Amino acid sequence: MSDAGAFFYDRPQVFDTYLERRQQATSANDTLELPIIRALLPDLMASQILDIGCGDAAIAAELLAAGAEHYTGFDSSERMITLAKKHLPADLSIELYQDFIESWPFETDAYNLILSRLAFHYVEALLPIFERIYAALQPGGEFIFSVEHPVITSHQQSLKNK
Repeated sequence: MSDAGAFFYDRPQVFDTYLERRQQATSANDTLELPIIRALLPDLMASQILDIGCGDAAIAAELLAAGAEHYTGFDSSERMITLAKKHLPADLSIELYQDFIESWPFETDAYNLILSRLAFHYVEALLPIFERIYAALQPGGEFIFSVEHPVITSHQQSLKNK
């Protein structure tokens, strides 16, 4: 677990490499994953949104512009939360926290939309997290998430074994 989540992204060299790749026009996050997430989004008017593993929370402004009332994001990486706070306008209804998925205090019936993009591969036991997410959704709320393709994670594991 020492190479996951915050412990991974808070290493300066890893963080810098991540930012470099994310800012490329061909970033897989933006060209493959984000369009699918956008297509799955419900009507966001007056929504309360929770973003699990929000990273730099770049999607927050987009969701609020689409009608969401409030965005709460959390990420285990201190560097990611610092980056998010730097680039998001202060006048938007945004709260950002540093916390781990396993220890986040999910409120009951609090959110219309819970979003998680490419974060659950850091979690060892998903069932308890999914149960807490379900309880945190308001009636009729939606949970949208993406995960890394196993080819990516298996490739990363094979590199570690060399």
